[in-house]
Amino acid sequence: MPNKITRLLFSNRTLGQTVVKNMVWLSVSEVASRLLRVIVVIYAARILGVAGYGVFSNALAIAGLIGVFADWGISSLFIREVARTGSVRSRYVSTTLAIRLALLAAMTLAILFIAPLLTNIAEARLLLPVMAVVLLCDGLRNFGVALIRALEVMELEAGLSLFANVAFVAVAIGFLLHTPTPYSLALGYALGSVIGLLAILYTLRGRLREFSLGVAKEWVLPILHSAWPLVVSGFFGAILMYTDAIMLGWLRTAEDLGLYAAAQRPVQLLAIVPTVIAASLLPVMSRLLHKDKAKFRSITDQAMALTMALALPIAVGGWLMGDQLIDLLYGTSYAQAEQIFSILVIYLLSAFPAAIIFNAILASDRQQQMLPPVIMGAVANLILNWWLIPRWGGLGAAMATAVSQIFAQVVLYYQMQAIFHFRLITNILKVMLATVLMGLVIWGLQKLGAGFWLSLLGAVVTYVGFLMVTKETLWEKLKAILSEQDAGSPASH
Repeated sequence: MPNKITRLLFSNRTLGQTVVKNMVWLSVSEVASRLLRVIVVIYAARILGVAGYGVFSNALAIAGLIGVFADWGISSLFIREVARTGSVRSRYVSTTLAIRLALLAAMTLAILFIAPLLTNIAEARLLLPVMAVVLLCDGLRNFGVALIRALEVMELEAGLSLFANVAFVAVAIGFLLHTPTPYSLALGYALGSVIGLLAILYTLRGRLREFSLGVAKEWVLPILHSAWPLVVSGFFGAILMYTDAIMLGWLRTAEDLGLYAAAQRPVQLLAIVPTVIAASLLPVMSRLLHKDKAKFRSITDQAMALTMALALPIAVGGWLMGDQLIDLLYGTSYAQAEQIFSILVIYLLSAFPAAIIFNAILASDRQQQMLPPVIMGAVANLILNWWLIPRWGGLGAAMATAVSQIFAQVVLYYQMQAIFHFRLITNILKVMLATVLMGLVIWGLQKLGAGFWLSLLGAVVTYVGFLMVTKETLWEKLKAILSEQDAGSPASH
């Protein structure tokens, strides 16, 4: 038994086994790490109050928007290229790293000198130099993560991520206990980022010594040319993600921003689910597209069906039980965030399959096709925010985000549908019926005065029970992906 577990979780032998291994370790890395960060978020939101948490969220959103340009889409391209070739060329790595360092330096300066112009909240400006440190350290650490994912040794990423986030939780809560201010929380983030960077540099020290420090000038322009659609779409995607928080800071108060940020955090945590599935499949999809297109489409279809089988109950359950969840997490002082959460959780219906569609776009080198829908969604988001935030504050921002995100992702889906002929709806009919039944059970339990945990239990039992009775389980979706035979599996490590 121990040998079987070791072979499953610590080697790359076949396509199916490698995908399972990747999903397990990425789940540990992403989900567990985000849960650890949620502990800090919930504690900080309670101890700082609505306004204090809003100040920190404003600075974090501004740094996040600028930080998009620090990556330039290079990490995703790096993973794709290594997955295609099956090897890491040392000068390619050093060239990519040099580009990344130049971008990080430029964006760090932007946070220091341009970012203060993007907020009306004076307290948030004081946090921006600390956020520059977070951006620099996280940017370097993420390059190491990209190298780990390209080599498909996600077990290494999981260990590093857990270590870094446990250290972050201890440091951040320690700072807040000593001085409960937004600046203390920012310092906790910065020190946590430094610890994470040092851990990954130490772990990869042997691998990094193998690479030449020379920069291949002939690769710089091709890399940037391949990446520019990703950075443009990433920038407009960042507008969809961060502009609501920035505009709330301009048009309303820190209290409005605090309520919105509190409602947004659980949604961002839930959005990690399709990210884990997509990241696990990207190397495999990149290989299959050029070797077996029928198998590529089969895996893509089943992966999207799996994400929708998760998104539908999460969105419907979140919409119906949002008030109970927010009260459980933050207390009654955040009661106005309940409606905001119920609106934001709806956009997960399009965000889950969109993660798989992004893989299909990247694997097929069609990055340019992301631009029109993402730009249209970003423009719609700006217009709707400008119109709705002055009237309804955080609720208006949530409406703008949900409408613009769903619009952009649906347009993108139909663009790629014309190329790959996905069969999403026909694969999830039983899932849709199970979700309707689950929603009726939640509604009935709430009418009877049931609390959050009883309603959640009823929802899970109803949804899973219906799928088991109709012989359409989430496990069947996963097995359909994993039953595919390999078409050039990665070398064993």
